[in-house]
Amino acid sequence: MKNYWIQTDTPVATWVIDVRSGVAEPAALIQLCRRLLVAGREVGILLPPRSSDQGQPDPVDRIQARFDSEGVLDLCRGPAWTEAGAEVSWYAKDGSLVDGVVSDLGPLLETLAPVPGSIPRDFMVAGEGPVTVSGPRIWYERDRTTPTERPLSTTIAIATYSDIWFPFVTGAAHPWADFVRRFDNRELAGRHSPRLNRFLGEARRTAEAMGFSWGLADDESRKSYGRWLSGDGIALDGPIPALMPPGAEDVPWQP
Repeated sequence: MKNYWIQTDTPVATWVIDVRSGVAEPAALIQLCRRLLVAGREVGILLPPRSSDQGQPDPVDRIQARFDSEGVLDLCRGPAWTEAGAEVSWYAKDGSLVDGVVSDLGPLLETLAPVPGSIPRDFMVAGEGPVTVSGPRIWYERDRTTPTERPLSTTIAIATYSDIWFPFVTGAAHPWADFVRRFDNRELAGRHSPRLNRFLGEARRTAEAMGFSWGLADDESRKSYGRWLSGDGIALDGPIPALMPPGAEDVPWQP
């Protein structure tokens, strides 16, 4: 077993765009959503979820249509943003590398468990895409520029609930896991994490060019992964921690 990554119900890393300065310009906010979607799909992130019906309107066109008809701005909200697929890599049960588009890493990890039931449910939580984007819902007056009330939030969050993107992981589900020594995940991360970093870089450049602030949300990112995290993304050439000794791959797993 070489898949030491997990997926949980809380983010491992979160980057945020604060669009407070653009709330009175909904057209700019809709354009930001479009640029994020285009940037993500160009690098293999935010790909259409398998559950999406063929022939449905473009996700950003849906945002525009609801805003035009109801004055409600669903900023980067819905399955296209939270259940999107991504090109990632993992190990098959025979140890070979596999590349593919995945919409949910939790169910994938369940199929890869060395023994059925050997990975706790808390470490293969389903329901989130490999990378999610989520923003606020803002209601506007009839003039379509004045919010009816102060928005509860003005941030768009880009998050991942899995550590599959990191060069070194805790291997929380592994029988030897001690949360001090790490498992080397560089072979997988080196294949797909550059895509995530390119997306984050483009998202940052776009946000800042539009006058919005960008940053890593420390309170929504795990401190145990902080040494590889920054506003630029995930450092694949960051510090090498204490590693698990040889033999970890051959440890028997128990249900």
